[in-house]
Amino acid sequence: MGQEEISASGTSYLNRTEAANVEKIVTTFLRSGVVPSQ
Repeated sequence: MGQEEISASGTSYLNRTEAANVEKIVTTFLRSGVVPSQ
């Protein structure tokens, strides 16, 4: 998948590709009528 990069704070890692994919999935769920409490 995507390249991991260290965060500005130096305490965690970022994976922008993974984050973008999660955003797409969550958006699809919300548009399909899934509510956040589920």
